[in-house]
Amino acid sequence: MRHWTVASVAQRLPGNYTILLSLLLAFILIPPFFEAGPGHNSIIIPLLLSMVLLLTLRVFTEGRNQFLIGLALAIPSLLGRWAIIFTANRTLLIVFSISWVVFLLLAVIFILHTVLTARRVTYDTISAAICGYLLFGLMCSFIFALIEMFYPGSFFNGAATLKMHGAPGEIHKEVIEFIYFSLVTLASVGYGDITPLSPPARAVAAIEGISGQFYIAVLIARLVSLHSSRWGSE
Repeated sequence: MRHWTVASVAQRLPGNYTILLSLLLAFILIPPFFEAGPGHNSIIIPLLLSMVLLLTLRVFTEGRNQFLIGLALAIPSLLGRWAIIFTANRTLLIVFSISWVVFLLLAVIFILHTVLTARRVTYDTISAAICGYLLFGLMCSFIFALIEMFYPGSFFNGAATLKMHGAPGEIHKEVIEFIYFSLVTLASVGYGDITPLSPPARAVAAIEGISGQFYIAVLIARLVSLHSSRWGSE
């Protein structure tokens, strides 16, 4: 008869990165199905993004200073995301976007450090690598939003240029467009339905596409090496 202990049950529960990965996938997949419904996205996306932020904050728990830095960046990011439901103030949008860029950049760096220094591969290690990939794409979407605010007309979606100004609902829609554009650029899919026009937009899009390829190559090689060495030792 198998004995169940607290430790054995804990080992079978999904890790922090696995939970974060599930939430990131939900954030990407669920909101588009509610886009046709008026007012739904204004609640669903901020709610999911807030949950992503709070779970990502757990990445900063290796040290007290790291956690305080993450918390200092998380607060304006969280408040700003809910505030743009009611106002499209330009200054607020800039602060909100910069906070997210810095917060996600540090999160990706910490995740990469965790994966590259891991001594053995677990499901949570693999989830961490995928989380870093998706969070990097999310970070670039906020960089694109900043570029559009400082260089209006930097992106063309086939019908009109994307604009980070106007009513809160319009801002909300454009943020989703930038997240979509960033993820397909990161994956080097290149549908061409959204085109970067300004030099800064083209430069960041090119760097993101190259980074996405190197990220997969380096991380996959690292994980395969760890996995092979583990099986070899056993």
